[in-house]
Amino acid sequence: MRKNLFFLLVILSVIFSACKQYKDSLADYLSYWSSQAAVYEHILPANIKDGEGYPSVSSSEDVSVILKVRNPKNYRFILNGTSISPIVFENGVQSADYTLTQQGNNHLILTYKKDFLQANEHGERNLNPVITLYDADSGRKFQETYTFKLRSNTAPPGLKEGDVSVYQTKSSGDKYYVLGLNLSFMSAVSGGGSSAPVHGDIKSIYINGTEYNLSLNSGMTGFNKPDSADFLTENDIEAVVQSPSCPEPDKLPPNGAAWRLYYKTNVKAHNGSGMGGAMKRYKVRFSDEKGLTSPEYIAHTKKNALPPVKLYTDDGYTAAISQDESNPTKIASSSGGITVYAKTEADIVNIKKIKATIYKKAAGSSKYEIHSRSTTENATSANINFTAEEGYYKISVEASGEGFEDSNLTEYYIRCTG
Repeated sequence: MRKNLFFLLVILSVIFSACKQYKDSLADYLSYWSSQAAVYEHILPANIKDGEGYPSVSSSEDVSVILKVRNPKNYRFILNGTSISPIVFENGVQSADYTLTQQGNNHLILTYKKDFLQANEHGERNLNPVITLYDADSGRKFQETYTFKLRSNTAPPGLKEGDVSVYQTKSSGDKYYVLGLNLSFMSAVSGGGSSAPVHGDIKSIYINGTEYNLSLNSGMTGFNKPDSADFLTENDIEAVVQSPSCPEPDKLPPNGAAWRLYYKTNVKAHNGSGMGGAMKRYKVRFSDEKGLTSPEYIAHTKKNALPPVKLYTDDGYTAAISQDESNPTKIASSSGGITVYAKTEADIVNIKKIKATIYKKAAGSSKYEIHSRSTTENATSANINFTAEEGYYKISVEASGEGFEDSNLTEYYIRCTG
């Protein structure tokens, strides 16, 4: 009897154990097939959004996108090289060349190859992938798909140091500075066997906020002159005249130089001996057909020197004071002082200061010592007053102004006759 009971217990134990294993296996089986894997987030590399809100990447190199995956059962996924395509692009996308790799259980890396990006430059096609995950072991297709926006469009890089030269108008009468813009970045080609400029979709140039349309010539080797009087041709410009404030004028470009624009400013150029207008800054940037913009570059005209300040004995500015130390101008003091009159050679509203330093030579000495100083602000003329007694005086005077080089320091000589 005991022996039969023992065998019965063994049989029941085996039956219960088998049922539990079956139940556990069935639960695992059902869990495996009912669980879903899906991409739920992506991380793009550096990009710029275009005017339509599409993230745009450069086609100069491969671009990798990180895909975050919800993967509760640690599935391995079908990636590349099979008849099943986990990545599908919209119709019209050229040369779809990409790789998809799995990193651990929760990340995929989708890499757009450089040639693929170059074939779809200028944002001509949307490179939005529709991503469907498949289990590599069973071939099972997971139901949830994922997509994101992306375009291949290399933003215009803008001007850099050395891309801007300053010329002047080739015309009779007043001459004006011209900014010669060398868009050197336009020489880069799209690649992938194409000789077209990678920035051939450039649309506009903005100068101090004003937009001017740009168009390429038929050979795609340069620009047509923008339809504005603000732009000139290479036949309308010449080199700036050499002067102390411009000892080395910019050289003219070769005839027919590619990718040049010539913008006429409203700043007068100096004439070699006289003066021109105050230096002016111009903010320059570019945009393409999709609204991508370049960084802003600040170009500027030449910084002209202010003309020398002249000294006179009268406020009508007719009797000039001598600049010859051996032949000083004689002036009698009045109430123990002297007034001389300073004036620049031109009425320039930008003049900020006329500074004068008065020196006195002591009796029996050949050396001048500082006697006093005088500063007049925001004026093109100044009355310079100083106490004086019989003796010899030297006055050094100069002008400074916003947008100009300071004038040369000029010295004048006076003999006070008491």
